[in-house]
Amino acid sequence: MSNSIRGKVAIVTGASSGIGTGIARRYLEEGAKVCLAVRKTEETQKMFEDFGFDQENWFVQKCDVRNLEDIREMVRRTVERFGTVDIMVANSGIQLRAPFLEVTEEDYDTVLDTNLKGSFFCAQEAGRVMAANGGGSIIFIGSVGSVQANPNVTTYGASKGGLKALTMHVALDLGQYGIRCNCVAPGTVRSNINKYRLQDPRQEQASRDVNMLNILAEPEDCGGIAVFLASDDSRFITGEQIMLDGGTTVKAAPLWVRS
Repeated sequence: MSNSIRGKVAIVTGASSGIGTGIARRYLEEGAKVCLAVRKTEETQKMFEDFGFDQENWFVQKCDVRNLEDIREMVRRTVERFGTVDIMVANSGIQLRAPFLEVTEEDYDTVLDTNLKGSFFCAQEAGRVMAANGGGSIIFIGSVGSVQANPNVTTYGASKGGLKALTMHVALDLGQYGIRCNCVAPGTVRSNINKYRLQDPRQEQASRDVNMLNILAEPEDCGGIAVFLASDDSRFITGEQIMLDGGTTVKAAPLWVRS
């Protein structure tokens, strides 16, 4: 797949840390041009300068995906800078942990507006550019939480389940324009969203134990699949949620002890 997205133009939201940083770095390594859409602009600017990528190929754009005007400005500036948008990676996401009976309306709105509404309108605004220019690839970053229940993350699970459904419907509506839409659903990744949980050795071991490989994913592990889904190598794949979870969601709970 080397250089399979060379020269293409991508937007990666939430590129300031974790999965977003991992994908943005891989895109730049593969020769793409990238808009790094973030809320923390100064830190992101410094981080990518330190990575050493040619600054002609990337820029940092302030964007809160809960704000439609921010999303429109992000897309407008990308087109102004690079001429088009070929790839949209809607990665921005948050998780608030609370027992279901204690979730507030504010909690619900914060998570759903970021994870689901934000992704919806990122796809719509980028999709308009792609439709006018003959095609493109939209990639949502979902979660195993779309198909697997975990305690105290009902709002997060609802938002990621919504993304799974949104993927299919966007793929259907935009296929006529040559636009593909897919969703990557990671398991536990060593990123900011899991930072505090994984500081507990017992929690880290539990996260290893639930998958078939007994390891944790790193942000960079999401880069390869994001390149594939953005490239022509996946030209006949759309409307799919692809699990990136080490087999977590297909591993049955043990019914017997291995002999």
